[in-house]
Amino acid sequence: MINALTGCLTLVFDWLLKPFGALTPAVGLYAVSFVTGILFLKLFGLFSNQAKIKAAKSKIQAHILEIVLFRNHLGLSLKAAMKALGTNLLYLRYALVPFLVLMVPAILILAQLYLRYEHRPLKVGDETWVTVKVAERQGIERLKLSASGGLEVILPPLMLKAKHEASWRVKALEPGKKQVTVQGENQTYSMDVYVGDSAPLLSSGRFKNWFKSLLYSADPNLGKESNLEEIFVKYPKVNYALLGFQVHWMLIFLGVSLAAGFLFKGVLKVEI
Repeated sequence: MINALTGCLTLVFDWLLKPFGALTPAVGLYAVSFVTGILFLKLFGLFSNQAKIKAAKSKIQAHILEIVLFRNHLGLSLKAAMKALGTNLLYLRYALVPFLVLMVPAILILAQLYLRYEHRPLKVGDETWVTVKVAERQGIERLKLSASGGLEVILPPLMLKAKHEASWRVKALEPGKKQVTVQGENQTYSMDVYVGDSAPLLSSGRFKNWFKSLLYSADPNLGKESNLEEIFVKYPKVNYALLGFQVHWMLIFLGVSLAAGFLFKGVLKVEI
């Protein structure tokens, strides 16, 4: 189920981002963030009681004006402040339902953006860790990791028994789509590792937990019968340009989508 959902979402985002394929990755990020802001604004309008939100905002503004006008009268000013606080809580109540509705597409969109903009592939000569976590009652001593051509396991595994983890140091020797394979008790699992300048999607790992699979992976989850909890590859993180600064992609998504929402709220006639 979760594998099918992730696969469908990946196909949709591949299609949406295809026009920006020849441009720098940041262009697609800005475009998706802008469109998302407008889409969420429209959804907020559809799932909220616009009349009550507008009335609550008008009352809040009136109470704030009272505070200013009666600033020299402590009792009246405090009374107006309490009214403003109460009306603000009422506004939050009206906004709660649409925000809860928006959480679902927000999680799905952020998961796809994570796969595309959180990390970069390894470069030739880069070293990283491949970590395998097992269920609490499973031992890690029998775990073995092997790498395909173009990757080299350069250190014996680091065993952290308290965390039920084993980590191997791996070095990238040549560009391309590579693979690491984990052998456990009667079970074998593989995961792709990308080396080079670009990759279609970069999964942080393969996971047994369905929610982690949804958020961090485009690969099939490990399945309920797996003795492994996760296989995790540590890729280098990436920042992108925003107003002359190098920032995390999440800040760009939040900033651009919020700006788009405020720019179009008059056009779409949505109170927020």
